[in-house]
Amino acid sequence: MEPREKLYALLNDFIHNRMGIEQFCSMFSDTFRLEIDYNCLSDLEKEQFNTLSRIAYGYTDNDEEIQKYPGYRFSDKQVVEKVDEVCKIFNI
Repeated sequence: MEPREKLYALLNDFIHNRMGIEQFCSMFSDTFRLEIDYNCLSDLEKEQFNTLSRIAYGYTDNDEEIQKYPGYRFSDKQVVEKVDEVCKIFNI
């Protein structure tokens, strides 16, 4: 599976509860940051996936870290909200 397809598959698996949030965040951010050829993405995909990758990379279930490092550490709710937004944009 190509990395671009993998990003869409990860989104699909997450929204259909086939993987947990920690696994999704780890795999999505690793795929986007390490595997993807950015030239194969549209400008909208680059923008949305970059933002989601940043949020996924900063995911934590530690409320203290989220409060201490706003904009760098993100909650379950923030991850889910961004995933929902991305899925709506790309009709997933």
